Amino acid sequence: MIVIARNFGQLGNRLLLSSNLIAAACQYDVPLFNPSFARYAHYFQATSNDLWCRFPVRNRPTAPSPIAREMLYRSVYLTGRTLSHLRMTSFPFHIVRVTPQQTCDLQSDAFARKATGRRPVLVSGWKFDAGDWIQKHADSIRSVYRIADQHQSNVDGLMAQARARGSHVVGVHIRQGDYARFENGRYFYSIDQYAAAMRRIRERMADRDVVFLVCGNVPLADHDFGDLNVCFGTGHMIEDMYAFAAADTVIGPPSTYTGWASFYGRVPMRWMSHAEETFDQIDPPYWSSPVGSTNTNSAPTLTNDDAPSLAWAA
Repeated sequence: MIVIARNFGQLGNRLLLSSNLIAAACQYDVPLFNPSFARYAHYFQATSNDLWCRFPVRNRPTAPSPIAREMLYRSVYLTGRTLSHLRMTSFPFHIVRVTPQQTCDLQSDAFARKATGRRPVLVSGWKFDAGDWIQKHADSIRSVYRIADQHQSNVDGLMAQARARGSHVVGVHIRQGDYARFENGRYFYSIDQYAAAMRRIRERMADRDVVFLVCGNVPLADHDFGDLNVCFGTGHMIEDMYAFAAADTVIGPPSTYTGWASFYGRVPMRWMSHAEETFDQIDPPYWSSPVGSTNTNSAPTLTNDDAPSLAWAA
């Protein structure tokens, strides 16, 4: 049994973290419990009614209250924190804590012994790496994270509107707000810089009828984008993410938000590592190549989704 005992960052980070651990749970044929997903559980069909957010999925007739979810998460978190501070990392549970400088290889013999043993494994951290097991168990991972019907219906309506305006939908993630601070503003771009990047994309795809699906964490308006063929997301965090997953191409600054959308929808993508990105190349979908390959999207190494420290809080 594997238990994710500490939350990490926002939605994109938590989806990628749990995906690695779902892949490991599949491979070792053990259950995964994810009480740390409490904040987002109600958005997904498989977790909305399950207090523990388990894999394999356990359906329940009614949804637990937010208070119950928070109390469960806190109790699991405090258990892991207390045992870690007491250096009781092997009994009564195995404690696997990964610091920001470390990576836990989920395919290693050491982790395999813990995962398949009798005692639950409480994990805390970010870089839990399942390697090529992600692709091996990709369908199982995607099945866990189908969004609730009402949100999927809104996504379908939005994409119908977008495709009525163009045959090739390019999702554009405008990430400002928190990105003014993240990495000292390295990936914070102005609206004008995004619009210029979109024009470069339009030139590169001159043989296609391009429409841009623009979603962001700041107010956006048509006049920001001049003559570009633009439509906007619903403004809902889940719906915008899954609209990107239904696009044909996704661009934006490095973010686990678009990384997940690319993986879930098998959508080619290009991260803007700088404002003047030329888009000479569009990369394969996130996690589409084994870890260690030349595909820079293959490994979950980002820590940009407002990620806190990984250590058990002092």
